[in-house]
Amino acid sequence: MALLPSDPAQQRKLLIGLVPVFALFLYWYFLHGDYTAELASLRTRIETLDSQNQIARARAMRGGRELEERLGEFEEHIDRLERLVPNEEEVSGLLHQLAQRAEDTNCELARLTPGPEAPAGYYTRRVYDVVVFGSYHNVARFLADVGSLERIITPIDLTLRDRNELDREGARRLEATFQIETYVLPPEGQVQQTEAVPT
Repeated sequence: MALLPSDPAQQRKLLIGLVPVFALFLYWYFLHGDYTAELASLRTRIETLDSQNQIARARAMRGGRELEERLGEFEEHIDRLERLVPNEEEVSGLLHQLAQRAEDTNCELARLTPGPEAPAGYYTRRVYDVVVFGSYHNVARFLADVGSLERIITPIDLTLRDRNELDREGARRLEATFQIETYVLPPEGQVQQTEAVPT
């Protein structure tokens, strides 16, 4: 039994029939084989990306709660800080507290003059020129009391000068010249106008 037909016409038909099979084999081997390997590589990559996305979603869910907690802490911190900054109506009360502290520490408040106001971001910067007479220790106590008021008031640019006088206790009197600086929250209407202005 012969594998190949002996008739040339039949051999030609067989050869013509084998050409498409051979072309199909070449297509499969060279083109489709590459596509199959690429497809397998893409499937592996998709599975990897899918697992990474699931991990990222889990982290985002956990991180979202952590971020909300941190945001709440920051908002609470800002609220506490803003309670330390006086608003417009509280400034006169703070100046009265300043005069009271001078009296409590046996200092004489000789001058309290408002300086220029200047916008400082969200707040308004207020400066007052202050002159106080008293002994070294009394002036130091007064400055410490000013720094420990419930609102933020900062003594700056301190100059001490001997007055060549003695107080009632026999201590030398000094002249303390300095400025106090505070930042004031603007009135509510002004805050909204400031926020509405485009930057």
